[in-house]
Amino acid sequence: MDGLRGIAVLLVLLGHFQLTEWGVVGVDVFFALSGFLITTLLYEEWQRGGRIGLLRAKALSVVGKDGKLIDPMTYVGKALRELARED
Repeated sequence: MDGLRGIAVLLVLLGHFQLTEWGVVGVDVFFALSGFLITTLLYEEWQRGGRIGLLRAKALSVVGKDGKLIDPMTYVGKALRELARED
């Protein structure tokens, strides 16, 4: 499934560069597969322990408790937006 998500991301990128019209499909596929994978992880945790610890859930471990991963990505996004800016 990670391979399909990779193809979906590629479709989105190609759509941003206007090389294909399938970018919207890539977004839909990516979010559908991501939702399925996250739900599966949460369900397996519930099956093991009878509860879901959202702060410890693997699906949410991409962002630390203090949100440190969000800050660098925000700056990357801002930099890319400035580079793509048309004056």
